[in-house]
Amino acid sequence: MQNQDFQDFLFKLYDFTDRLADEAQFDPSQESVRILTLIFIEQYFDSIGRGEISQAARESGADAQQSLSEAHKRIDELRGQINSLVSKIEDIEPMERYAREIVAQWLKKN
Repeated sequence: MQNQDFQDFLFKLYDFTDRLADEAQFDPSQESVRILTLIFIEQYFDSIGRGEISQAARESGADAQQSLSEAHKRIDELRGQINSLVSKIEDIEPMERYAREIVAQWLKKN
């Protein structure tokens, strides 16, 4: 059951991105934070997340192919949301600068 819980958690993370994208669209006060979070989550799913969903489905006895198909669909939707949000930004440099600042601050603290 642990694998099913993990798979469910990963799909809930996709649900979270839907909410985050809506918030970024309607509340620009933290737009950069929200968009960067979406980008990092997309990168996670692109690099290892879909494989983890498939493996968790196989190990829990669920249909791994169906789970993987749903994961592909959801990552495509996430990419569409990110592209839509980024296309509305006139100057991307402040967001790029903010991303660099976040990494620098984290490295400095740790």
